[in-house]
Amino acid sequence: MAEPWQIRLERSGGFAGITVNAEVDSAKLQPAEAAELERLASAVDFSGSAADAEPRPDSFQYHLVARHGPDQHELRLGEAQLDPALKELVGWLIQHSRS
Repeated sequence: MAEPWQIRLERSGGFAGITVNAEVDSAKLQPAEAAELERLASAVDFSGSAADAEPRPDSFQYHLVARHGPDQHELRLGEAQLDPALKELVGWLIQHSRS
């Protein structure tokens, strides 16, 4: 069995300034959801180090901490720094936090 993913996300900023928190552990998900999280998280290049960008007015800021087995990754990014894979993972995490 694959190592589980534990991911915490905080999205702050935006026009309304509302903070959204999401936390998920793939070991506690239904098999289909766990497989989707595995697919999304595995597609993200956590080794890339994005430089801290100047916060843009009314844009979101993201703080993501992901654990996968012995590995832990932490990213702090502005909205403009999200690549397509990370944007898809963030979208899934936010949607999952609302359900």
